[in-house]
Amino acid sequence: MSGTIPIIAQPSNQPMTFSRNVSLNSNTNLLPLEGSSLLFDSTFNGEQQAESILRQMGREIPDKVYSQVAEMPKRSPIYDELLSQIDTQEGLQKFKEYQKTDNEKIISELKTRKKAASREFARSADQYEVAIKPIRAKIKKDDMDGRSHISAIYDTIENINSNYQKSFGEITKNATKYMESLNSALGKMSKNLESAPDGKIKLFKNRVFDDLNESMKIYYKASKFQSIKSGNNDTFEVGYTKILDEIYTGDAQNPNINKDKLVEYMEPISSFDHSESALSFWEKKLGGQGFIVVKANNKINIYPDMNSVKIIYNSVRAVTGQQYGEVEILTQVFQSLQTGIDSQKNAVNNSISRLLETFRQDNSHFETLTQLLIQLLKDLFQYNAGFANT
Repeated sequence: MSGTIPIIAQPSNQPMTFSRNVSLNSNTNLLPLEGSSLLFDSTFNGEQQAESILRQMGREIPDKVYSQVAEMPKRSPIYDELLSQIDTQEGLQKFKEYQKTDNEKIISELKTRKKAASREFARSADQYEVAIKPIRAKIKKDDMDGRSHISAIYDTIENINSNYQKSFGEITKNATKYMESLNSALGKMSKNLESAPDGKIKLFKNRVFDDLNESMKIYYKASKFQSIKSGNNDTFEVGYTKILDEIYTGDAQNPNINKDKLVEYMEPISSFDHSESALSFWEKKLGGQGFIVVKANNKINIYPDMNSVKIIYNSVRAVTGQQYGEVEILTQVFQSLQTGIDSQKNAVNNSISRLLETFRQDNSHFETLTQLLIQLLKDLFQYNAGFANT
């Protein structure tokens, strides 16, 4: 539903101008006082409402900048060199030690970025509360009859803060936790290796699955999970591998996603009340970026895209066929396996890293919008007070 918000000129007496790409409908009436009118479309989401108002005021809209380089550090050449030397017990030990340290550095780097984003959000949230508190009190105290434009702008500000900034902050926090869980599991890969005769590697497949299962279990609904019992070939296809096979079908790199199965089996990392505008917003923001957005039971659910986890499961599963437990493999086979696992891990790490950077920049964008709208309300209150005293 569209409506018209009459706006009276600011105390500075600077006239408001309309952007060329904003048209007024036939229901727009200019007030006899100096000023103009703002169009307000309640079908817009909070961000769109704010941008529309600012355009009509002739104010600059902050650019949205999405980092194309916000990726985690690439694998060191030293890592590749040590991986090539695992055909000896000494070489394997050096690789295991380096892999452990390297994984700790990756997690530390991500935590640093997460803390930076959290600090920025906390700072903007504190500034917002200080700025909005007197306006919130005045909105509740004063009679807004005849000044619905003030309530509409205030609702837009609250919508941006509650439904976008806070929701985005919650998503980034839980997405980072998911990334840490996966890295924690994969960082234990080296402890599941031992030297074997003839330059081979002994891989304990059951331990790899146990580590993955333990770290990932919080993302599955407990009622749907049956644990994989180490060494029991009869239950090899039961549990997380089976669940992921049902959710992701078809091509491994570009699978079809069964969203009904996803909702049935998986726990979302974030969930909030549904609206069509919010659903569209989050689909555009997160779709294809390592996350899946699903409407279910009148909620918007955000899930991590666990196709990378499925590929890792299947890569380990494929080593020596369906044999489970302890297997001896050529070092070249393990090197190929490890490279493939690292590729999937890096895909997850980079998607979370880009999410954090996008959140940091979007939060700055939202902050600028809300500050301008808060200032607009302050100016309106100031004008109304002066008008009442004349």
